[in-house]
Amino acid sequence: MPLIDKNKDLLLVMLSAFLLGLARLPHHLGFLGFVGLIPLLFYFDMKNHSGQRLFMAGFAYASVYCFTALQWLSLVTLGGFVGIISLFTLYYFALFKAINLVWHVYPRLKYLSFTVFWLTLEFLQNFSELRFPWSDIGYSLSDYLALIQAADIGGIYLLSSLLVISNCLIYHGYKTRKKMPFIALISLIFLWFGYGVYRINSIKLVKHDEKIAIMQPSIPQDQKWDFRYLQDNLSRYTELTSEVADTTTSMVIWPESCLPIPILRNNYYHNLIADLASSSKMAIFAGFPDRKIVDVNGVETELYYNAASLIHPDGTVDEPYYKNYLVPFGERMILLKLIPALRKLNFGQANWEYGTEINSYEYNGFRFSPQICFEVAFPEHTHRAYRNQLDYIINITNDAWFYYSAGTYQHAMMNRFRAVESRKQIYRAANTGISIVIDPIGRILKKTALFEITSIVVPLNTTEAVSLYYSYFYYLTYLFPIGAFVMLIASLIRKPRKLSTK
Repeated sequence: MPLIDKNKDLLLVMLSAFLLGLARLPHHLGFLGFVGLIPLLFYFDMKNHSGQRLFMAGFAYASVYCFTALQWLSLVTLGGFVGIISLFTLYYFALFKAINLVWHVYPRLKYLSFTVFWLTLEFLQNFSELRFPWSDIGYSLSDYLALIQAADIGGIYLLSSLLVISNCLIYHGYKTRKKMPFIALISLIFLWFGYGVYRINSIKLVKHDEKIAIMQPSIPQDQKWDFRYLQDNLSRYTELTSEVADTTTSMVIWPESCLPIPILRNNYYHNLIADLASSSKMAIFAGFPDRKIVDVNGVETELYYNAASLIHPDGTVDEPYYKNYLVPFGERMILLKLIPALRKLNFGQANWEYGTEINSYEYNGFRFSPQICFEVAFPEHTHRAYRNQLDYIINITNDAWFYYSAGTYQHAMMNRFRAVESRKQIYRAANTGISIVIDPIGRILKKTALFEITSIVVPLNTTEAVSLYYSYFYYLTYLFPIGAFVMLIASLIRKPRKLSTK
């Protein structure tokens, strides 16, 4: 089989991508995160790869990973799915080239460089208008409550680091046939698991009388933005809200863009919702589109935002929160500030404006901050909100785009990591599900089925436990790109003039 022999190195890369992709699916295969990088370690140990082969490896990894774990993106936009494969190809080509360089120039640092460069890529995906931090290896641990407790020390990046180190220890033990790497691995897992068990049993929760409801109307995507269904949709919200109204439920959460109108600027719908809040004696926290007119270089310009706010039972409405992190191409075309002419391109994107503030709201003596849709994927957003002295977090989203795919599961489970990182209860209201409530320990208190028309009510739990990550260690994450930069520069300086590519 000469073709297989010739591309044996790429098969290793593809196997690694496949294993890590499977670890992200809702099939309880997260344990593959402990071994999924081992084929990739074999790949770098085979030889010093040429730039062309590294690019092919980047394409192979991106393609297999995206088709395995992120195939649901094609349900939203086929062009976006092709785009993410292209983008990931460039990311992994750069990653593999950096690892390959240090691996063969400083072989004693090969495991350290592999870990640092891998975590640097995960970290950097939080920035720029193309940010999409969806592929962090740490998310494969979503089923393992004890193991994710360490996130309150170092966030998702500590979990990813521990998984990468575990892969390196297994690989090194296999290659050297020595016991020490396996002893180190067992010790690491023992301490890691032990810390998790300790935190689960030591964190004391205070259960309050405050009960908060989540609304899941399950309005199909083709009806959500169709004004012909507006009254029907509003009737469903009204009915579900009335069902949870009682003397102990203080607030009901409606999902992202619950109605396709700027309800704060439309007196009729504004009054309808305010009257509903008053008659049910509950506050309503709702997501909706919003607009405002601003002066841009002497010209009045109308700007549109993906927004949310709190409507009180007395009819007053708090200052709206404007979504800070927009889905590239889906909610906004990239580079609009640099190239305004791109606004003329229409691929179905909304072209919202970026919000800049992290609002906090107070109701019945408790404070919360909102996250809209995939803002839950960004630890930075939760960190900024954490500084508002929160009691809990609300995440509203519309995952109808994803239908019954793995995307709904992946998106929902990210809330579990943010809850542990911040030690705050999270209420997630999703239009078609999965709606979910997660306590500060990361336990799922209640969740809905996909496309179920329902509401759930869950009491608020708080804790005095402090997030070490958000309080003290958050900026240590920046050591990854700093370390990667230092190793890369040192390797380029020492790099031999001619590298063997046998």
